[in-house]
Amino acid sequence: MAKDIIFCFINYEDLKQLVDSLFVDEINILKSLLPANEEPNSINKLIERNRGTLCPNCGSTNIVKNGFKNGREKFKCKDCNKYFSLNTNSILFKTNKNYSSWINFIHCELLVLTLNEESYECGISQTTAFSWRHKLYHSISEVSKNVRLNGEIYIDGKFTSINLKGTKPENMPRYSKKRTSSTYRGISHHKVCILCAIDEYDNLVIRVAGTGRENSIMMENFLQYVETPTRIICDDAHSLVTFAKKFENIEIETIKFGTYKSYNGYSLSEINKIHAEIDTDLKCRNGVSLRHLQGYLDIYWFKKMLTYTVVYQDRSKQLFNKAPSQYTKMYIKDIFLKSMPFNLKAVYADFKDKLNN
Repeated sequence: MAKDIIFCFINYEDLKQLVDSLFVDEINILKSLLPANEEPNSINKLIERNRGTLCPNCGSTNIVKNGFKNGREKFKCKDCNKYFSLNTNSILFKTNKNYSSWINFIHCELLVLTLNEESYECGISQTTAFSWRHKLYHSISEVSKNVRLNGEIYIDGKFTSINLKGTKPENMPRYSKKRTSSTYRGISHHKVCILCAIDEYDNLVIRVAGTGRENSIMMENFLQYVETPTRIICDDAHSLVTFAKKFENIEIETIKFGTYKSYNGYSLSEINKIHAEIDTDLKCRNGVSLRHLQGYLDIYWFKKMLTYTVVYQDRSKQLFNKAPSQYTKMYIKDIFLKSMPFNLKAVYADFKDKLNN
C-alpha cells in the first residue's frame, strides 16, 4: 500500500493528508522505502521536470543519452556535438551538495541571515555560503528581467547612498569622506536612484537606474518593462511626467510636491511601503555594495512575489525550483570581477578636482 501511495500525491497538502491516513505499521513500511541518502542524480531529475531537457549551448532538443558520470546522467547534443548534464550552466554546476542542503540554505536566505549564521546552519564554509548566495541572486536576476507592467501602474524613485563595500583602497574612485559631514546633502549625483514600479496585477519591477534624480536616460531604459498601461500614477517630477506622456490614450495622475494624493485621490502609498521594506532588508545586510545591489534587490523582489502566491512552508522549494531552471553559469571569480552598474569615476570627478585644488 505505502509503495503505491508514494507516487500519487500532487502537492504538500495531499501528501500530508495521505500520511495522516496511514497506520503506524504502514508508516514504518513507508520509511523503509525511502533512501537513506539522496541519489546524485535526484536534483537533475528535478531540473528536468522544471525546464525540460535542452542543450544549454544551443537550446536544441535533438539530444541523446550518453551514460552516467559520478551518478549523474550525461547527454550529447547532435546539433552542436557538445556533452552536458542537466545541471550544466546552472547554479548547481560543479556543486556536490544534495537537495536538502540547498533547501536549508535558501530558507536561511529568506530569513535574511548573515553569512556566518548560514555557514553554521547549513554546515558549509562562509566562502561557499558567499558563492551560493550570489549564484542564487544571479539566477533570480534572469527571472526578474522578464516582468512586464500593464494596466494601472504606480512608479516612483528611491534614493540611497553609494556603498563601496569590498572595494580595495587602490581602486577607490574617491578619497574617504568624514562621517560627520557630506559634500552634498539631499538628492544629488552621489545618490543611487532605484526605480520601483508596481501595477494593478501586483507585477513589480525594481531596477538600479543610475545616480541622481530620475532623468530621460533612466526612463528610456525603464521603458522596456512597460507594455500596455491604462493609467500611470507618479509624482510631479518632470522626467516621470514626460515618460508617462510617451503612451497614448492613458490617464496620468500626478502627486504634487508636499502632498500625498492626486486630485482624484490616487497615492503612492504602495510604492512607499516597498521603499520602506527595501530599507529594512538592506539594513539587515549591514551594508550592500553597489556592485551587488541589483542582486539583493532581485532577491527581495522574488520574496515579495512569493508572499502573493505561495504559502510560507513552500517558499524555499519554489525558489529552488525556479533558480536552477535558468541558464546562468557563474564562477567565484565572476562574483569578484563583477563590474559596477555605472562609471563611478565620472560620478566622483568633482572629488578629484577638489583634491587637485
